Amino acid sequence: MRIATWNCYRGRCLERAAQLSSLSPDIAVIQECAQPEPPIDGHSVAWFGDNPAHGVAVVARPPFEVRHGPVNPVLDHTAFPAVVTGPVSFHVLAIWALPRPSYVRAVLRALEVYADFLLSAPSVVVGDFNCFPEWRGEAPSKAHIELARRLRDDFSLISSYHAAPAYEPSMPEAPTYFFRWEERRPFHIDYCFVPTGWRAAIRSVHVAQFDEPQWRSDHRPVLVDLDLGSDARRRG
Repeated sequence: MRIATWNCYRGRCLERAAQLSSLSPDIAVIQECAQPEPPIDGHSVAWFGDNPAHGVAVVARPPFEVRHGPVNPVLDHTAFPAVVTGPVSFHVLAIWALPRPSYVRAVLRALEVYADFLLSAPSVVVGDFNCFPEWRGEAPSKAHIELARRLRDDFSLISSYHAAPAYEPSMPEAPTYFFRWEERRPFHIDYCFVPTGWRAAIRSVHVAQFDEPQWRSDHRPVLVDLDLGSDARRRG
């Protein structure tokens, strides 16, 4: 199974999803895309947002399907619940963090609001966090420490990038975002957190490069490949 996340920096949902099709994601979480218009052929889509031009989509290709999860009106931004069914079934909390009051505190609030949803099934928290928690190598804020702790301890979730076989703590993180579109200002702020029980199933995590202009965004797609056999699904 391949999961992708990408802040596409505007555009029609299905057109931007089609750009990702060459990478063959089974599940794609796309931030800043417009609400799709019917007909929607060949995909299952759950789109969230109050602005038809800018929202978050979770797109699944067969044999996977996706539907809206139970949206909590307490939080109308930053995190959106979806339910994926198919060869592997799980919950998704799609993230597009907004600074309300700050990016990291918005994600922390989302974990509170959607705690029951995340704990009721194997869950993936994935998207544009717009922040870099403690594993980035710099002194973290208390909020970043709290975010890392809650994901790990309260929800048993791990960063797929940092748990991938090829990850080397001594190496700089591959940038997923380039501030003001500048190569010299890179940040790693897009994540895919998966259940701890899926750790052994993580085969690779790939981040597209700055010099791939076809993406037309200040973010680059992140691709997570998992080999989820029955044992991994049972332990999720």
